[in-house]
Amino acid sequence: DEIKRLYRGARAQRPVLLTAETPSGLIVGTYTAQPPGRGSRASEGGLLAVDENYRRKGVASKLIKAGNALMFREGDGGFGCNLADVYVIIGVSSYSNALDAFRKEGFAIKEQRVGGTNSWSHELEKLVDRTSIHMTLERTQYKQDLPGHHIEDFPKQRPPKPA
Repeated sequence: DEIKRLYRGARAQRPVLLTAETPSGLIVGTYTAQPPGRGSRASEGGLLAVDENYRRKGVASKLIKAGNALMFREGDGGFGCNLADVYVIIGVSSYSNALDAFRKEGFAIKEQRVGGTNSWSHELEKLVDRTSIHMTLERTQYKQDLPGHHIEDFPKQRPPKPA
């Protein structure tokens, strides 16, 4: 029983990957949500990516809504957070679109972090420090105004494919 409890606890701390897919199963967007650390009520969202052919079509917004529902939901797989943080890296492809998408969902800019975020540089072919914008969303500011995007309705994780 002790081993099972520890295993479940370790699994609960892993990030959750949310995906946006076309009806044919092509993944066109992803978003990760990190459960809060032990004793914390703050979650971290991040790694939002949308295929360039599907940008400006609401994909990012839907992923952020699903991520918010997951982070703020109490029990049954939700993280039960009071605060969600994201960091938008300045200067990477379409970062202004990401800023707009997070703002639209209620996130507010908290600070700019100079050189505080690692990001891959294709030109240098290595991780480099980049400036990012720290944005937060408090549970009290979380928007639940659209059907299907309530805390109770967040999408379940995709089951692993059979080997």
